[in-house]
Amino acid sequence: MVLSLPAFTSIIFSLLTGFAARWIPKKWLLAVGLLGYSVFGIFTGNAGSMSGLLILRALFGASTGIISPLASDLIADFYQGTERTAMIGYSNSTANIAGILFPLLASQLAMIHWRYAFFTYSIGLLVLVLALAFIPRPARVNLAIRVKRSVVFPWSVSRQAVIMLLFMILFYALPTNLSMYVETENIGSPSAAALAVSASTFSATIFSLWFSSLYHRFRDWLLPFSLAVLGLSFITLGILPDMTVLLVSELAAGIALGLIFPFLTTKVMEHSPAESTTTGLALLSSMMGLGMFISPFFFTLINSLLNVSLIRTQFWLTAQFLGFGALMLSAWLLGRNAIAENT
Repeated sequence: MVLSLPAFTSIIFSLLTGFAARWIPKKWLLAVGLLGYSVFGIFTGNAGSMSGLLILRALFGASTGIISPLASDLIADFYQGTERTAMIGYSNSTANIAGILFPLLASQLAMIHWRYAFFTYSIGLLVLVLALAFIPRPARVNLAIRVKRSVVFPWSVSRQAVIMLLFMILFYALPTNLSMYVETENIGSPSAAALAVSASTFSATIFSLWFSSLYHRFRDWLLPFSLAVLGLSFITLGILPDMTVLLVSELAAGIALGLIFPFLTTKVMEHSPAESTTTGLALLSSMMGLGMFISPFFFTLINSLLNVSLIRTQFWLTAQFLGFGALMLSAWLLGRNAIAENT
């Protein structure tokens, strides 16, 4: 519950933020989210009971739910074309770098006392000051337009949200089982699993920085390519339980992550009307959290129906799902291109 409750409240508040941004300036919504992120994050370390800790974690999740869609939406407000896709890649790579550095910092603080690890959330206060000082206020959209389109999602936007949901359900089989996989297959210690995660984050960072040029060259083909690469990563883990193979597989998984997240964000921005971008990104962010939440239950059901007991077998099944998705998307893109050429 400590891990999953913030994801659940984040889903709710991401959607609420998408609608609230039509009437409340995004800059001030972001300020509320950043303030809550730091305050509730830090005070979780001072919780005196489990119920108090869960309440603070729920409020922390609500704050991240406010921040998540706005972080990308502000890019949509102030950047266009090549600059926009480049900034999306930079944003994703920065998040990956933080994902490497801050767990290391938290672990060092936790060695002094476990409660001190929560002080890493104070970074939100620094970001708050920078946001208030340097982010200009976007132009307001006409109220009649905002109300008219307040609950309308173009199918092209909803499609990206569905892809995000399905992708996260499948992908999250890896981080939720990685430590147990390393232990049960006798290929390393818990620190080996941490090293593998770092390898994945490293390659994701590199390909996020490279995303803009790759997107403008390959466009929609990046999505089936990413699914295929991630599928190969799961296949190798299912066939060859070895530390070297694990590191290579995690590097491949990082390539997929470094491309898929900025790709889906870019597609939502491209297909959302200007007054609905926040709502579309909020939907995308919510589906990401929902996929993370559903994933363990989905694979528990699959394992029960198919009598799967080995994590390797679960990885093999995941690879088949990803491969099927890559083939279907490739067939759809080929068909769409053939129709376009004939017309």
